Amino acid sequence: MLKSILSALTSRWFLTLVAALCLGAIVWFLGPLVAVSGAFPLEDATIRLAAVFGILLVWALAMQWSLYRHRNANDRMVQALTKATPAAKADPDSEAVGQETDLLRGRLREALDQLRKARFGGKWGQRYLYQLPWYLLIGAPGAGKTTALANSGLRFPLAAEMGRAALRDVGGTRNCDWWFTDEAVLIDTAGRYITQDSQPAIDGKVWKNFIALLKRHRPRQPVNGILLAVSLAELAAWSEPERKGHAEQLKLRLKELRGQVGSRVPVYVLLTKADLIAGFAEFFDDLSREEREQVWGVTFPLDDGRKGDDAPVYRFGEEFDALTGRIARRVLDRVHGESDIQRRSLDTLFPAQIAALKPAIADLLMVIFEPNRYEERALLRGVYLTSGTQDGAPVDRLSEMVAGSFGLERPVLPAASGGRSYFLTRTLREVVFAEAGLVGADSGLERRRRLLRGGTMAAMLLAGLAVAAFWANSFTGNAALVAGVDATAAKAQAELEPLAAAPRSLTKVDDTDFITIVPPLNTLRAIPAGWTEPPPLEMTGGLYQGDRLGRQSGTVYGRALDAVLLPRVFLRVEGQLRHERGRPEYLFQALKVYLMLAGKGPMDKSLVSEWMALDWMASLPGPAYDGIRRDLRTHLDAMLAAPLPTLPLDEALVEEARQSLTNYPLAERGFAILRDRPEIQALADWRLVDNAGPLAGRVLIRPSGKPLSDGVPGLYTYDGFHKAVLPALPKVAKALVAENWVLGQPSSGPQAVASAQRLEQGILAVYLDRYARQWDEMLGDVVIVPLRSLNQAADVLNTLSGPQSPLKLWLTAMVRQTTLAPGPNDKPADGKGPVAGGPLAGVAQQAQAGEKAVESTGTNAAYLARLAGVSLQPEGPPPGQPINDHFKALRELVQGEGGAPPKLDESLKLLGELYQQIARAANAPDQNGALLAGLAGGGDKGAVAAQLRTLARDLPDPVGGMVATVAQSAATVSAGGARVQINKAWQSTVLPFCRAALDNRFPMVPNSPVDVTAADFAKLFAPGGMIDQFFNTNLRPFVDMTVSPWAWQKVDQVDLGIPPAVLDQFERAARIRDSLFPAGATAAKVVFEITPVELDAKATQVAMDIDGQTLIYQHGPPRPQVMKWPGAEGTSSVRLGFGPPLPGEPAGISRQGPWALFHFLADGKLESTPQPDRFTFSVTVGTRKAVFALRADSVNNPFGKNLLESFRCPTAL
Repeated sequence: MLKSILSALTSRWFLTLVAALCLGAIVWFLGPLVAVSGAFPLEDATIRLAAVFGILLVWALAMQWSLYRHRNANDRMVQALTKATPAAKADPDSEAVGQETDLLRGRLREALDQLRKARFGGKWGQRYLYQLPWYLLIGAPGAGKTTALANSGLRFPLAAEMGRAALRDVGGTRNCDWWFTDEAVLIDTAGRYITQDSQPAIDGKVWKNFIALLKRHRPRQPVNGILLAVSLAELAAWSEPERKGHAEQLKLRLKELRGQVGSRVPVYVLLTKADLIAGFAEFFDDLSREEREQVWGVTFPLDDGRKGDDAPVYRFGEEFDALTGRIARRVLDRVHGESDIQRRSLDTLFPAQIAALKPAIADLLMVIFEPNRYEERALLRGVYLTSGTQDGAPVDRLSEMVAGSFGLERPVLPAASGGRSYFLTRTLREVVFAEAGLVGADSGLERRRRLLRGGTMAAMLLAGLAVAAFWANSFTGNAALVAGVDATAAKAQAELEPLAAAPRSLTKVDDTDFITIVPPLNTLRAIPAGWTEPPPLEMTGGLYQGDRLGRQSGTVYGRALDAVLLPRVFLRVEGQLRHERGRPEYLFQALKVYLMLAGKGPMDKSLVSEWMALDWMASLPGPAYDGIRRDLRTHLDAMLAAPLPTLPLDEALVEEARQSLTNYPLAERGFAILRDRPEIQALADWRLVDNAGPLAGRVLIRPSGKPLSDGVPGLYTYDGFHKAVLPALPKVAKALVAENWVLGQPSSGPQAVASAQRLEQGILAVYLDRYARQWDEMLGDVVIVPLRSLNQAADVLNTLSGPQSPLKLWLTAMVRQTTLAPGPNDKPADGKGPVAGGPLAGVAQQAQAGEKAVESTGTNAAYLARLAGVSLQPEGPPPGQPINDHFKALRELVQGEGGAPPKLDESLKLLGELYQQIARAANAPDQNGALLAGLAGGGDKGAVAAQLRTLARDLPDPVGGMVATVAQSAATVSAGGARVQINKAWQSTVLPFCRAALDNRFPMVPNSPVDVTAADFAKLFAPGGMIDQFFNTNLRPFVDMTVSPWAWQKVDQVDLGIPPAVLDQFERAARIRDSLFPAGATAAKVVFEITPVELDAKATQVAMDIDGQTLIYQHGPPRPQVMKWPGAEGTSSVRLGFGPPLPGEPAGISRQGPWALFHFLADGKLESTPQPDRFTFSVTVGTRKAVFALRADSVNNPFGKNLLESFRCPTAL
């Protein structure tokens, strides 16, 4: 009885009823105190009673809805279970089976109807089929599942009415037994679902569909547990592979079940048919009924699934040994109580029979339940030995092992028979059913249900507590409010006293220190229930006292603002007027704010607020003053929200400010206002990159360094002019004239109208001037990229002259932007109507509107205009005509003049021809020849470049300069390309041989022991030799040989850019050619005359032999001797000797080889004279010396100083 009462008091319906009654009590007792906008809706008892009944009605409906949901879920489950599953193939010979099946299905419906009405106890007085715990019994065929349930000792409420067999072979799948007890629903599945060995595909699908059926109708907990049945007899008989295979099947079925259910389901392993273990019936024969119902097995501690080393399966061995030990302690009692010898033997060996099963059971459990890191392990709760009935031949494991070891015949035990069940009833009732709530619900679904239920209960509880505490808090808050107002007022009074600026006097304020006034003003504003914010909700409920206190505190705060803040703002603006005379626009705005504060003009609160905020940002900068600036802005807005007191003006200061502003053109200020208008700021910029085509970046750059994406502000575009500027001009002019009161001028009347018209024209003039400057700057800040190489020049010229020429697209786009007249709405001058023009767009629009009105009446417009004294023709040029005139030359360049072709097209055509020539040169097989021919006049490129330069002089700046620069750059690049090709030719044809023939050889390198061969020397330096031929072929047109030293000369206004030092070497090579290869000789030769001048006194004679040509001198008169090198004999030797021979001294010197003469001259001392063909040569041998006079046959001779020694093969040109 007590348990039933406690269950009812803790049920959900009772707790929710108590909550509803508490909420109703709160409404009844505290409702009259609730005020909403000054009204008390729950003051009437009838209304409160209706509210209480409404709460109870909501509770009743909620309970009924919950009951309906449970019933509906139960009905859906019953329908799903009783729905027939169509057979895959009907058997016409099985009509009796079909009739029996239909009868059993009908009986099941009757049973489920009874279950709908059955009362099983619980918090609600009844529990439906859906609410009972459900258990799934799985196992291999023949595992004893059905026998165990039939003899479990549980109560089956329908057995008396329908018979227990009626519950079998029914249900949605036709292959499950449904056992309905008053404590749980047990589902006995077919063994083939576990093994799936007959029809794997069909059995597997049916198994998964059945689990899905349970999940669909019991989403939170499809099953509360799994009873895993394993026959001990079969387990003992299986080989190790068979046992492992069966364990793998069970493990897979559990994994599939766990995957579909969504939670860890407790698994209870029932080792059935324990009665078939030899000695079972004899050992437990003395047990009473209550003792047979006890639990015989192992229940493991609850597994949290976290630690793998603490899994329950690892404890089985220890627990099973304890179970075996418990049986062993009972053996002695059984032996003493048994008189039959054979039965005593069975009793004695029974513990050993049980122990012999341990390895097989342990192996099975390890395969199924051993944890691994790759999957969540099953929740093993226990292992239990059971027996449903005693039938069949016992299994004697010990006898089998002994017989197998010694080759004996296996003994055959008599078959057992009996109808008693062992160790089932309490195992199911006290272990399995008692843990019905152990299974975890689907985590996602359970989380949502738990949050919803907890949130609902918490909301109801909090609502009740909140209402109960509301009025108590309101009373306390209002009491504190009154005290707070008193305290804050006293504090504000104390802070205001040092300022010496009581509300009664404004004349004492003579500073602009805003920082010191912020604390007292903050205090006044923060008075509870005052200015700061509306009444807090927690202090309402009919008890709020802030309304009366707020009106008084607001008045005090407003007076303080007028007394403390307003004078300082006024003084600050006066200071701005005194010190900012050089900034007209700033001065005008400051004067306007000053007059507004003094009440001398219409108040613009937003202007005053923004003006002072910007001033405070400048005078109190930085993050440190953020709070002060924010507070000052708040106080200023509060002050401006109320009428301001009248303050005395400084008339002289105002007059000075107005006088200064007269020097600032009003049109300039109007343009500044026009420029800052939102619709003007929203205009998109005109960008060159958007208008010059996708190839603009390849050929155009800006010398200023700005990117091509930087453009002209949208204010200075065709659309900006016509769509934004012209419509805004009248508004700006009107607004400026409306502010004439700031300057002391009339802001209304006929004079103001005329002033607005003049101002509109002035603003337009300023705007057009800046318009022209913007586009002049853009035009002057775009040039063609420099040409640096032949290929790049060809690419640039091809792009410039192509159909999508960025140059043409850019200039065409500029013409569109600089041709402001006619406008987009102007009519063509066809004589059918006026052209919308005039000085202003407004005039044009009015004329067009008037003309349309006249045309709509079908009346003669000209006749009516004459009668009215109005001209329909525009007065003066269109508004944008000055820009048209300013860029007339550019427009004619792009569009042509008088029907003539545009000069821009002619320029692009010539650029195309220049591209073709450079491209041909760049791609020619003999690129060097092509380039040199073009530069030297052998092609027509020079003519094209000249034509471009001539045409550029007729083009407007800066386009003409661009074209001229391109022509010059093309020639320069061609020269550069020619130089590259010349250098390649030099380095590939001449330089290798030159260096191999001359480097480190005499006479190019003095004192070198290796001579340049005569053939190599002639091959290099002879007329028509390698150097002479290379020079004449590649360089001669570019060299001025009329001067000495030679100099580079320009061809087609460019030179090759080769350094002068290189040219010096070619000039030296020419001198070597002329001096050693006279008259076009093919071999080097020298003709000279040598005359003895002086002979040492120690010698009687000196004899000289130059290649067979002899000169002997014996202190007689000198006689000149003509010598040739090489001589006729071709000995290639030079000898000189003194006579007579002196002891210890050499007799003379001798040289051999092609350069013997020059070696001989190098051995002596060769000195030049003022005459280039005359030299003095002295030679010393030992202590004797001879001097000769040497006269070359030409001034071009090889005896000059450093002629041969200074020549070096240029490494690069």
